Formats: sequence, C-alpha cells, structure tokens
Amino acid sequence: PMSLASFQALCREICGAPVSPAAVPDAADSGMVAVNFELAGSRIDLMYASRRAGQTAFAIVDFGPAPARQTEQAWRMLMEANLVMLEDWPAAFARHPGNGHALLKLPLNLAEAQAAQLLERLVRIAQVARDWRTGTLEGCELGPLLEPHAMHNFA
Repeated sequence: PMSLASFQALCREICGAPVSPAAVPDAADSGMVAVNFELAGSRIDLMYASRRAGQTAFAIVDFGPAPARQTEQAWRMLMEANLVMLEDWPAAFARHPGNGHALLKLPLNLAEAQAAQLLERLVRIAQVARDWRTGTLEGCELGPLLEPHAMHNFA
C-alpha cells in the first residue's frame, strides 16, 4: 500500500533506517512496523500500523521519568499541555504502563509529512523533553512549545 511505502520513505530520510517491505509483519501479526532512534537523550519510536492506520503514522517520544523534586508539578504540566494542543492532528501525553515514563504520542499525516520538517520538530520536542526531565521548564506552558511551528531557544 502507498501509505506503507510513504512511511518507509519517511523513516529512511529521517534516520537512514532500513525499513523494507521484508520488515512488514505478516497479516497474522499485529501489522505494526516501527523504527527507533535517539535525539537529545530521548528515545523516539516511529510507528505505523499497516492494517488499520491508513495515512496516519505516529512518533512516540519518551520524555523519561518526571523530575524527582517536582513530580506532581511535572505531570500537571503534561496534562495541561494535553488540554491546549488543539491542532488538527493533536499530540497527547500519556504514562508508560511499564516504566512510568512520560510519553508524547504525535500523529503524523503521511500524505503531508516531510522528513526535514518532522526531524526539526522531533529535535525541538526532544530538547523540550530534556528540559522537562531536568525541571528547567517549571512555570512554562508546555503545549505551545510542542506545536508544529513553535520557536523556542534551548540552552
């Protein structure tokens, strides 16, 4: 299918990942194709569910554990960000059920996704994740920092 080919091309452009048709699971499997890499200390998974996703893939950014001294405030920041991310394809925060890390699920429209812009956005999000982990974003609104065209200076 065209969307699987689009996902594979996007992965190759972003991380040089060898995502080939041979890597596509059989219909009996989950149909999930995924590639992972690291940016600014955050693991990023690019995922595509070939049997049900259509033109949508996802980037899952592992924000890591909440800062030890500010756990409650850090989680509140993520939940407030969920509320204000109102773009057509909104991102959403969740908690990993196994390790308790904060995760950002970012939907990607494969018909519109361009590798250079996506990589730039993922770098920016990974930098926000690093700052969140270290507690340096205390008092900031996180949602606007994660929007597609957000501009933010990182130290």
